[in-house]
Amino acid sequence: MVAAAGTACTDGSVCTLNDTCDEAGRCVAESAIACDDGDPCTTDVCDALSGCQSAAIPAPISQCDHDHHGMLDLRDPPTDPKAKLQWKMESRRATTAEAVGNPTVDTAYAVCIYDEVANVATLAGRLDIPAGANWQAINATRFQYKDPTRSVNGIERLRIDGKRKKTKLQLEAGGVALPLPGPVAPDRYFAADDVVTVQLRNTVGGCWSIGFRTPLQNTGDRFKAKVEVAPYGRGESARISGAIHGMRTLRAARA
Repeated sequence: MVAAAGTACTDGSVCTLNDTCDEAGRCVAESAIACDDGDPCTTDVCDALSGCQSAAIPAPISQCDHDHHGMLDLRDPPTDPKAKLQWKMESRRATTAEAVGNPTVDTAYAVCIYDEVANVATLAGRLDIPAGANWQAINATRFQYKDPTRSVNGIERLRIDGKRKKTKLQLEAGGVALPLPGPVAPDRYFAADDVVTVQLRNTVGGCWSIGFRTPLQNTGDRFKAKVEVAPYGRGESARISGAIHGMRTLRAARA
C-alpha cells in the first residue's frame, strides 16, 4: 500500500529535514542541513550517516571564484622581522556584494594556504583578518584593510577590489607577528606535491582560489610562484570523500 502524500517518512539520511511521501509514495526531503563550523579555512559537508563533517582542505573549485593570474611570494628567514608574505590574484569574473559581505561590521576573512603531499591537500598555514577595525569600505564590493603597524597576524594590507567585469585581490604581510608555517624540509618550504593552493575565504561563504604548481623558487626559507593554472578540479570529490573517510577511521580507532 502506498502511503498518502504528506505522510512523514525517512530517506535514511541525517542530512535532510522534514521528509514526507510524495504522491507516488516516494520519500522526499523538504530541505537539507547547511553545515558550517564557522571556520573559513575548513570545508564543510554532510555525510548521510555521520552528519556534518569539517575538514581543513580547500573548498571545491565549484564553490570558489578562480582564475589563472596571480602570484605568491613567501619569505621566512631565520630573522623574524624580515618575514614576508605577498599574494595577488586577478580574476576576470565579477564578484557580488553577497560574496564579499561587510568586513567593516561582521564579515571576517582568512587567507588559507594548503599544501599537498601525494595529491592530498591539508591546511599548512593561515592568516585571519577580523572584521571591524582597520577596514575601509569603498563600495559594496570594494574594501581595504590597512594596518601600518602589522598588529594583527602581520597583515599590513588586504585589498578586495570587485568591479563589474573583474576582481583584484592583494595581500601584504610581514614582521614578527606573521604566523608562517615553517618549511616542511631543510631544502623546501612546501611539499607542493602536486599543488599549493591559496584561498581567500570569509564567514559569509565567499571564496577566491588559485593554485601554484610550478614554483619559481621552493627552498627552506622561500616559496615563490606565479600561476597559470586553476586550483585542483579533477578528483576534488574524491579528496573530500577521503577526508570524511579519514575522520570516520579516526573516530573508530578512538572508540
